[in-house]
Amino acid sequence: MRNHNLREILGLSQRGGRMLSLLDLVDANTVDLPVASLLAGAVASGASLLTAARPGNAGKTTVLAALLSFIPPGRRIVTVPDGPPRSVPPDTCLLAHEIGSGPWYAYLWGGAARGFFEAAAAPGVQAASCIHADTLEELRMTLCGPSIGLGEKEFAAIDLVAFLRLDRTLTGYRRRVCAVYAATGTPGAMSHQQICRWNEATDSFTVDAVPERWAAVSERAAEFLEAARTAGCTRFEELFARWATT
Repeated sequence: MRNHNLREILGLSQRGGRMLSLLDLVDANTVDLPVASLLAGAVASGASLLTAARPGNAGKTTVLAALLSFIPPGRRIVTVPDGPPRSVPPDTCLLAHEIGSGPWYAYLWGGAARGFFEAAAAPGVQAASCIHADTLEELRMTLCGPSIGLGEKEFAAIDLVAFLRLDRTLTGYRRRVCAVYAATGTPGAMSHQQICRWNEATDSFTVDAVPERWAAVSERAAEFLEAARTAGCTRFEELFARWATT
């Protein structure tokens, strides 16, 4: 199971090279340790996750892969290559490489994307993917609009959305997790609340709220990440193996 899940995560890499870990992203200030711990704790608690940014190369896939290291023990990652999944057993993490149109592997659109999220609304099933959107409203319009037609109930079941921002600087590119939203359990306009934000002026992060359902595991994730960094275990494969045995 562990080797299978590792292969599925590594399959997200389209450009080759080393897969970055969550601690690599902390070191790059793409995210800070408190936000990273909250995201990891949510995924480890079984939260469905979308990473989102309108531009390409913003780091959506990189952040997604880093967080998939923390799925619950015993949960199997199943990559959905094209059509909607027909039958999904409990303790499954459904993975689509992107919610988008195109001929690429595990890109889902239309009815296939709708079926992906509908399947993930079942107990014991979580979903993980990337999408091109910069705001929660843009995300809602994309998923619930005519192209995909996702219902408000299924949209509200997307537990966690992490938006990224890409900026060009004098020294290259700056990537930041700029906003994180958590599902409230209420379909409609109040389906998600912002729980983390990035301040551009100070280049710093703030955790505004830690949902109670993720609090204990997020605390454990923070301790795990601190201990791993102290021990020098920062590479993706090292963190993946270390978390699986905690």
